[in-house]
This record gives sequence, structure tokens and C-alpha cells, in this order.
Amino acid sequence: MEHLVLVTVDGEGRLAERGSTVAALIPSLSLPCGGGGRCGKCRVLASGALSPVDEAERAHLTADQLASGMRLACRAVVLGPCSVTTLREDAAPPLPPSAPVLFCEDAAQGYGAAVDLGTTTLVLRLFTPSGRAVIERACPNPQRAYGADVISRIEAAMAGKAEALTAAVRGGIDALLCDGAREAGISPRAVTSAVITGNTAMLCLLAGIDPAPLSRAPFSLPDWFGREWTAEALGIASLAPTVPIYLPPVLSPFVGGDTACALLAADLKSGQMLCDVGTNGEVALRVGERLLVCSCAAGPAMEGATVGCGMSGEKGAIDRVMLIDGALRFHVIGEGEPKGICASGLIDALDALYRRGDLSESGYAEGGEIALFPSIVLTGEEIRALLSAKSAVCAAMCSLLHACDRSVEQIDRLVLAGGLGSRLNPRSAVRIGLIPPIPIDRIDAVGNAALEGAQMLLLRPSLRRRVEEEATKAEVVEIATDPFFADAFVKGLTLAP
Repeated sequence: MEHLVLVTVDGEGRLAERGSTVAALIPSLSLPCGGGGRCGKCRVLASGALSPVDEAERAHLTADQLASGMRLACRAVVLGPCSVTTLREDAAPPLPPSAPVLFCEDAAQGYGAAVDLGTTTLVLRLFTPSGRAVIERACPNPQRAYGADVISRIEAAMAGKAEALTAAVRGGIDALLCDGAREAGISPRAVTSAVITGNTAMLCLLAGIDPAPLSRAPFSLPDWFGREWTAEALGIASLAPTVPIYLPPVLSPFVGGDTACALLAADLKSGQMLCDVGTNGEVALRVGERLLVCSCAAGPAMEGATVGCGMSGEKGAIDRVMLIDGALRFHVIGEGEPKGICASGLIDALDALYRRGDLSESGYAEGGEIALFPSIVLTGEEIRALLSAKSAVCAAMCSLLHACDRSVEQIDRLVLAGGLGSRLNPRSAVRIGLIPPIPIDRIDAVGNAALEGAQMLLLRPSLRRRVEEEATKAEVVEIATDPFFADAFVKGLTLAP
């Protein structure tokens, strides 16, 4: 396998043979001259381990275009891990790296980038020098080729694939930056500051730090983060080498910078709780001056990643399932025929199917599976994984309350964060036991709070000290060995909590 290398194409990680051309990796790419380098039409943005620019490329591309990372796909040869972004014919040409930029009032010169490095999805938000958001792009995390959850990737890193994991996520971020810059009509080199947030393991793999201390008890932190790296140190090749990139502080081995950012965005007060429902469920509770945090391995089922018909919340996904007069009704993002179902739709589906009698309390379906549409079928194994994930999240929330002798009734506000939080139907979530029985009017779904917090740290750097100080004061509740959590988890493995 040594001749195979990881190449990220438009955010998708794939294995390619060393020595193949970039064009060979993109079957849909137009090659009017048959790949001979004569027409100069197969332009892409590329970075990483590629062959040097040759004479055919110099004949078709200007010095500014070459400096921005533009290559001819038929001439660029893959020598090692690299990232490629295809260009639409109507894409605006990149500005040269020397193009003048303005000053942003509270940030650095030039454009700024906030990135949420999620286990399942990478999200970029690009800002003008005046601080106005102009582009938001997302793509699957290319590391998914090495496992769908954090633990699988840590194990893969320890098995000798750490460099490949690091190259994959760096390539994914590079592709997003190039794609976003292209859409904004600028060069990636116009981006002069960035904040990248994520959970502890994702930040370690990005920075090339050994995540092994996260793999076994006693779990320890390889790095607290909460400081700036350069783009060169993080291997973000699309940016100028000296561009500062801030990685927010982490609160514990499994409560990461994404939670630190979400807490900043949510502005949590005493008696309020935050829950980021995702592959790694992270929960925080503020009681007076105390901040208690914990995490649970909800697994990729909570984001639909291990469900055969699961997909992200994009066009074609069922995001709502309703039971009306005994019949199931669906809402599909973008209307039209459904292509799959996203996490919020799965939670609604469990609730509706149980209330209609199609699922037992234990999640059993007659025949072992149940069809929402001919092409959208939930198997018994997938339903059990969803029950396990939702039970882990709810048990983690209850464990924090138990740790400070608080009841569910004493929660004044529950902030649901993460991509799932923006679409989640709180009534369904309460009914199936994903979250404790909190009055609906106290539940506040805020969406991607981690990205919102990263944006705040990008545009208002003075806030960085605040999150760094809070990270050092957080009280970590270890639920892995907590009998209360274990009991709550077992009790929650039902659709009738």
C-alpha cells in the first residue's frame, strides 16, 4: 500500500496511486486536448506533495495564478498527500497575493476564516476585512476513511496512520479555503487570520500531536491549546506561511475547543445547561460561579453517519417526520423526492414510529426493519445504535445535574448546539429520551455555536483570554466510571423513558 497516498478532492478523501496525474482522479473533468497540456482548460487549485510546475503550465498560467495554487490537472502529478479543488467555469479568478486589503476593526488585516473542525463535517465561514460574513461552506471530514468516531481515529493514529490522518484533515481544510476563496472571488492568500475549533482529538490530529494519551486511562491532555500557530506549522498550504491560526483552549481530554467556543457564543448563565449533540456529546452546566463539564461517546449514529440511509442536513434529506391523523408526513430539505434522512429526521422518526405502534418500547420492529420510503429503511441494528446514542446523551446531562445536586426542574435554559441542534424538534427529543423532560419553552436550539464562538474569537481577539481563563476553571465530571451514569444509561435504552 506504500504506493497509495491520500488525496482530498473537493473535500472528499480518496486513495490515489503515487505518480498519477490530478486529472486521473477527476473523471468528470473536461480535457479538450486529451490531457496533453495544450489547451490549458483543466485548471484546478492544488496544494501539497505535487510535481513542480512545468513549462506547459507556465505557458497557460500567469505568475499570480501559479502563486495562488492554480495548476493544470493533466500536468500536476501526485507525489504524496495533497488537496485539489475543482474550478467552475463561471468562477471568478483569484486575486493576486499582492492585492491590497483593508483593515478589520477588531481582527487582523485582510480576510478572516473561522473553521469548525467536526468529527463528521468541516465548516468554513469566510469574512471580509470589515468583518462581514460572505461565504459559508461545508464538506465531510476526510478522516472518515479511518473511522467514523473519535476513538476509531485515535486507534488508527496509534496503528501508524497518524500522518495520514493529519494530512487528510489539513487537505480538507485547504480544499474548503480554496473553494470559499474562489467563490468570494479572492485568492486564499488574501486570508490573513484564522480560528480553527474542534474537539481535543481533532485539534491534536490537525496539529500533528500524538493523541495516544486520549486512548486509555488515566486520560490526559496532550496539549491545552489556546494559542496561535502559523499556517506553515499546521500545514495549511493554501494560506501564506506566516498567517496566524488560533486554536481555542480545550477543557478536558474529551471536552474540546468546540465546547469552549460554544460556551462563549451561548453566554451561559447560572442554572443553564449546554449540550452539543454530535458524534462526541459534550455537556456543560453553570451553577453560580461553577462550570461543570462532561462528555459521552454518542457515536456517529447521532449524526446519521452509520445509518445506511443517513445523510447530512442538505438538499434531499428528510429533516422532519410528523404523525398526522395516524399517517407519517415528511419534510424534505429543498422539497422533491427524499434521498435519505438526516439526524433530526431520525429522531422525529423514532418518536413517530413508536407513537404509531410500529416500534416497541425497546425499538423492535416486526420483520427486523421498517421502511419510511422504498429506498429509506431503518434496520434493527441501526435503531439500537440510535437508542444507545440518545441514552448516552441524556445520561450525561442527568449526571451533571446529579453531580451538583440539581434537578431537571431547576434548569432555566437548555441550549442545544451543533448542526443537529439547529433542526432538532425538542418535543420529539424529550419524548424519546434524548434530553430530560425539560419544558419546551426553556429549550433554545442555537445551531453551530462552536462556529459562532470561533467567529467571535476571530473578530474580537480580546475574548481569547476569557475563554482561556474559563477553560482552566472548568470542573470535569468523569462519567465513565460513575455508577449513576451507568444506571441512567441502561434505563434510557428505551423509547418510553
